[in-house]
Amino acid sequence: MHFHYCNTWFEETLLAPKETLRNMHYLFQYLPILYAPKGSKVLVDAFAVSPIEGYEILPYDPQKRAEWDLHHSIEFWVNEDPLTTILLSKEFLFTHTKRPKGSRIIQNIEEAEAFEKAYGGNCVFKQFLSFSGMGHARKATDIRRFPCLLEPWFERTLDFSTQWIVEASHIEYLGDTHLLVASGGGYRGTEIGCISIEKTYLDLHFGEVYPLLEMIQKMGFRGNVGIDAFVHKEGFVPICEMNPRKTMGYVALMIARHQNTKKLRLSIKKSSHGALLPDILIDKHNKQLRFPKNLFLDKL
Repeated sequence: MHFHYCNTWFEETLLAPKETLRNMHYLFQYLPILYAPKGSKVLVDAFAVSPIEGYEILPYDPQKRAEWDLHHSIEFWVNEDPLTTILLSKEFLFTHTKRPKGSRIIQNIEEAEAFEKAYGGNCVFKQFLSFSGMGHARKATDIRRFPCLLEPWFERTLDFSTQWIVEASHIEYLGDTHLLVASGGGYRGTEIGCISIEKTYLDLHFGEVYPLLEMIQKMGFRGNVGIDAFVHKEGFVPICEMNPRKTMGYVALMIARHQNTKKLRLSIKKSSHGALLPDILIDKHNKQLRFPKNLFLDKL
């Protein structure tokens, strides 16, 4: 018996109180209906108005979590443990991977303003715990927390991601995806089979990624990992971000497997007919939740 619980808000709780979280996380709790085997039990905090065919939708009960964990029958989007928090930190990447020339740890606003001036503004400040553009600042005065990571700002020409599963006995490669990214770094979508990534870039990426995965395997990490890279006008950054969790890239690859297709686009767009996830949910307070955006699939 397999339970699935998509706690996609975990990273946001590292940046802000849970009370401020976006309603979209209620919607993302339904992501397992896109990749989990039929008959799986999906745990949620808000219920769809219409039945979800092929899946048993159940309320998440925190009091049962210990029991589920004990029997290893609950599959989380992300492991909420100290090791995962360490691996999510930009400080970990700065210490254990090759960063772009000029990258450095910034300790205070005075240091940030000095380097912003030295770079002519062509830099980005990243909070140690930040993701998908959240927690990033282009100006020193917009930095919310110190220390933070300073990196050069690049004009990207291609973003891609590779998906992996780290187990005690092996590391499994699932595939690569093309990332659709907003100008501020936020996620917009994932494509499979639409763009051919040059072998040179993939080889450089794999050469950096595999030792990193072996390291976190030895540290005790088990589960999904997505690692992002990008090509820019002056070169290539083989490891941009590491996400020690399931990702939309993983979801896209699983959809491609289940539907036996080699080309697709998974994207977040304005809600309309044909969305993959429910458009209306009812929370535990009997409040109706509607979503301005939803997830869509295009077969290409």
